[in-house]
Amino acid sequence: MQNIKNYGRDGLKVFQWLIFLLANGVAIPIVVGKIFHLPMNDITSLMQRTFFVVGISTFLQGYFGHRMPIIDGPAGTWLGVFVIMADMAVQKGLRLDDTLMVLEGGMFVAGLLLIVLGIAGVIKHILSFFTPLVTGCFLLLLSLQLSGVFIKGMMNVSGVS
Repeated sequence: MQNIKNYGRDGLKVFQWLIFLLANGVAIPIVVGKIFHLPMNDITSLMQRTFFVVGISTFLQGYFGHRMPIIDGPAGTWLGVFVIMADMAVQKGLRLDDTLMVLEGGMFVAGLLLIVLGIAGVIKHILSFFTPLVTGCFLLLLSLQLSGVFIKGMMNVSGVS
């Protein structure tokens, strides 16, 4: 009888986590697509790739990895960078396609850098700089920066910033 109760509670936790991952996986591709004026087909394709990568990474983390409830999906940090870069590109009169390609290259280089730092063991020394106060301030500033974009998107107001 105890096992049945645990399965019910665990199932509810899994369902709650699934909804959270879906919400995170849906919102970020839509925001990035709208900011860069992507056609609906491209936004749909981006969402499909996001769901696929989130599903694979979540499976790998759950099976081989740390098995902790950590989001394996699009990062809000990168969303902030995308929003700021799109705004700067519009202000300077640059093409959004070119800016998107530069961001893609930057993410690739950042991924390689993180792999190298992880293998070299440097990350454990860097983590001491990210105290709860630093993390809290960053998340507050990130949410303030992105709130305008989300509100304009919900109200269907055109423009980037």
